[in-house]
Amino acid sequence: MVGLKPTYGLVSRYGLVAFASSLDQIGPLTRDVRDCAIVLDIIAGYDRWDSTSVCREKEHYAAYLGGEVRGFKAALPLEYFGEGIEKPVSDVVMDAVGRCSRLGVELAEVSIPSTVYALPAYYLVATAEASSNLARYDGIQYGLSVRGKASLLALYQDTRKEGFGAEVKRRIMLGTYALSSGYYDAYYLKAMKMRTLIHNDFEKIFKDYDFIVTPTAPTAAFKIGERKDDPLTMYLSDICTISANLTGCPAVSIPCGFVGGMPVGLQVIGRPFDEGRMLQFCYCLEETLGIKGRLVAIAGEEGKEC
Repeated sequence: MVGLKPTYGLVSRYGLVAFASSLDQIGPLTRDVRDCAIVLDIIAGYDRWDSTSVCREKEHYAAYLGGEVRGFKAALPLEYFGEGIEKPVSDVVMDAVGRCSRLGVELAEVSIPSTVYALPAYYLVATAEASSNLARYDGIQYGLSVRGKASLLALYQDTRKEGFGAEVKRRIMLGTYALSSGYYDAYYLKAMKMRTLIHNDFEKIFKDYDFIVTPTAPTAAFKIGERKDDPLTMYLSDICTISANLTGCPAVSIPCGFVGGMPVGLQVIGRPFDEGRMLQFCYCLEETLGIKGRLVAIAGEEGKEC
């Protein structure tokens, strides 16, 4: 599967249930890069019903596919290939990166020092905004309503207890704590400052490079529900992708190989509103790697088991 997180404001979020307003984005999840470009052609554009929607000239993203990639410059941040990333995953991504070099893409190792702050900053910002956004789901105007309660407080409590899953409750509680009196400056405000540092580091990289290339996740794909009882491990699985959310930059994930028979993702992060050239680069890499057929075969086998 190919997934794209667009630039913040490129795709309207009107009608979306708000989780974290400064992070939420809608993007395509498709079979391949061409389908991703086609879907983005359709959903991208200004919407007056979304105050974060950006008014800019509409692009035809599918028209970028097949274009020359020679001369593109890609940065490989050392922090995304070191500690915490399983070596087999790193090896598969680096092998795919080597194919980029043969396509005429210029590659260079760089450092993004603020990466160490990305995970804690994200999970403070995201949970704080979730706590605020989801407070409206009280069973009166929004969300599930558990009727027949003796008091308004009991209605609120039972509605939120039954209407939210375990992970949503966990994030609401974390966010409520981070925003509480005496802790706001120590947690949420500090996380926002770290977010600015990460944004500044990305801007520095994009002065000299077109893209940042990293693994999508520190491990190969795992089975649905396999790690649901270990939330910390699940949170750590986001380590490579959260910086794109914090900075508002677009990012594309494409499969680039396999570890233990499961696909490994390669992530390409680009400058804001540079989705066209990102898809151009990813399409060329996808064609060069030639693993789409193997992915279709794996999907077919999984379907038989179901």
